[in-house]
Amino acid sequence: MRKLLKLVHNPSVAILLGLVFALAVHLAFAFGAYGAGLAISDNILQSLPGANIHIAPIMAFLYSVLLFGASMWAFIYKNHTRKDVKAYDIANDLHKNWLSTKHKFEILVWLVGLLELSSLMFRLSLMPPSMGRTWLGIFGIVAWLCAYLLGDILHAVIHRPVEVELERSLDYTERQIIEDAIKYLPKGTNEQRQRWHDTHDPQVLDEILDSVEGKKRKIASQKITKQEEKDKKERQEEEHFKGLTAIKNKFFGGPRMQDPADFIEAPSSNGKRPF
Repeated sequence: MRKLLKLVHNPSVAILLGLVFALAVHLAFAFGAYGAGLAISDNILQSLPGANIHIAPIMAFLYSVLLFGASMWAFIYKNHTRKDVKAYDIANDLHKNWLSTKHKFEILVWLVGLLELSSLMFRLSLMPPSMGRTWLGIFGIVAWLCAYLLGDILHAVIHRPVEVELERSLDYTERQIIEDAIKYLPKGTNEQRQRWHDTHDPQVLDEILDSVEGKKRKIASQKITKQEEKDKKERQEEEHFKGLTAIKNKFFGGPRMQDPADFIEAPSSNGKRPF
């Protein structure tokens, strides 16, 4: 059961679930942005007769795709960009300036967030005043905040310090020793179990494991030996039978193969068939 639970309860699954949730939220806002993009396109193209029918949907779709890409960059991959921007400011002595590239980057991130929220606001403006509109607005804002925070959390989990991995390796080693103790101690001697109780020395487990593996190898060797003896006996019986057959053929004659020449008809003295 524990092995089955480990398949679903591990850091990789946690990262995957967080990423799927963030993607779902940003995709929902991107789909919602299609309506806002369509309204903007109709307003821009209203002076061109017929253009809003064919071009506006294309522009709205492109706006949705671009907004999704911008939101992924701003919220999921922003920490990678932040490092580059910070290094640029330090190299150009701009990190203490309020007009530094890092501050501009932070403003850009929030502007992308406002674009996402504007698509939600547009949808809410089309709905009549009701509890449904209020609930949708609260749900959208909470989901957007969750996706925003998940970007930083996922980055922290994926780029966790090496000390975390070291701690997990130590925990795994300790857990493995205890599991081996539970599994192999009943197969040890009383003296080995007493030593484990008094000293908790892993060497005791190694001795028991060597003893168990030795017994397994001995059993496997015995099986191989029995099979070899069986094969040897069968070969001896086969050779003995062949020897008896040879003796029988020597004294009594074996089955005689007919010579093909026996079937050739010999001509008579007058050149005619003998019959």
